[in-house]
Amino acid sequence: MNLSIGSSSKYILAKVLANTANIPNPDQLIFIGKQNCEFSIIQNALDSIEDAASDKIYTAIVFPGKYEETITLKNYFNIIMIDPFSTEIAGEVEDNNEAIHSILQVTINSPSGHGLNIQNTNSVIKVYGDIISNYDSTINNNGNLTINGNIICYYNNANGHGIEITGGTLKLNNGKIFCTHLNANSIYAGSSKDVYSTNMWGNRNDHANITQKILGGFHYDPNLII
Repeated sequence: MNLSIGSSSKYILAKVLANTANIPNPDQLIFIGKQNCEFSIIQNALDSIEDAASDKIYTAIVFPGKYEETITLKNYFNIIMIDPFSTEIAGEVEDNNEAIHSILQVTINSPSGHGLNIQNTNSVIKVYGDIISNYDSTINNNGNLTINGNIICYYNNANGHGIEITGGTLKLNNGKIFCTHLNANSIYAGSSKDVYSTNMWGNRNDHANITQKILGGFHYDPNLII
C-alpha cells in the first residue's frame, strides 16, 4: 500500500483536525509510517521541528506499525495514531523534565522503563489510549496528566504499581488499571496526593496516601481482568 501523502490530502486532513488540534496549515502535519512517508521514526519527526509554539501546533499522524524507540516529547507537538489497535510505541515516552504541552492518541507498550514518564511540574499531557509496561510503575507522574484509557503493569513485584505520583495533578477517565502483583497498588504515592477519577476500575486498591476526590469515581475489583 502506498502511504505517500500529497499536498491536497494534507489540506483535507488539516481542515479535519483544525477544530481540535489547532492545525490551520497543512505544513503543520507530519506523516510517519514504515514506508513511503516523510519519516519512519517518530523521534526523527519530533526533532525536525524547531518552531512549534502555542499558536503553531504540529501534529504527527502515525500509520500502523511497531515503533521500537524511546520518545522524548516536544512542546506543542501532538502524536496521533490512525489505528492504535495495530500501532504501538515499544519504548518509554517521556518529557525529559521539560515543560511539554501535548496530546497523545497512542498505544504505548514499553518492555523496559516506564510507559509514560512525566517529570516536569509544568507539563500538560493528555493521553487517549492504553499504556502498558513491564517496569516498577507503568506511569510516573509529576506533571499535569490526563489519561483516557487502560493502564497495565506486568512487573510481577510488589513495587509494580500502575501509577506512581510524585507531584502534579492526575485525572483518570473511563479505563482500567491492572497490576500483576497481588501487593501492588493501582495508584501509589510516597506522600499524600489527590487523584480525580471518573469511571476507573482497578484490580488492586489505591495506596493509603491517595485521596480520590470524585466520590465513586474509582472502583476496586480484585477479579478485574483486561
